[in-house]
Amino acid sequence: MTLREYLTSVMDTGGLNRVGTCIHKLYYTEYDSDQHVCDNYTEVIQELLQLHADDTLSKDNEICVKTYEVVCPNLKTGYEECVHVGIREISTDSRYSIDLVPWEQLINMHVYLECDIDLIELVSRILYEITFWGWSSEDIHREIAKTKQTMLELEDGAGELIEFDPHEFE
Repeated sequence: MTLREYLTSVMDTGGLNRVGTCIHKLYYTEYDSDQHVCDNYTEVIQELLQLHADDTLSKDNEICVKTYEVVCPNLKTGYEECVHVGIREISTDSRYSIDLVPWEQLINMHVYLECDIDLIELVSRILYEITFWGWSSEDIHREIAKTKQTMLELEDGAGELIEFDPHEFE
């Protein structure tokens, strides 16, 4: 199924508030009210469903949702299971970030599941990732433009990369 088909299924089954509640439970419990999150993500779903698709990416890529384990020594099990949402290039099985991909390129993309999660959690996790923590489609386009501008400045020598020292925070 495509992202559009999953979103339509949520709408058709009356799952809209459950998606908002799930997103709140997974990501926002300390910050916003459940209703505020539901309202914001209702707008996101409505915007996504009204988009005119740009299918240039969807021919060779798909949205990939998978679980993985993160080592957490402070937990009894020693690990925590996490869910990752990204782009999977089909021919190479390469994985990419999904957070700054224009929604028009995602809406008709097939969703490839490498884990067993229900419809509500699936849609919740995809929405959270593509909104980059609550951004609108317009915000995403603005950030893409800023990132491209920074890349041009670096290529032209007008910008400067600042080296990251991972030991700085030890």
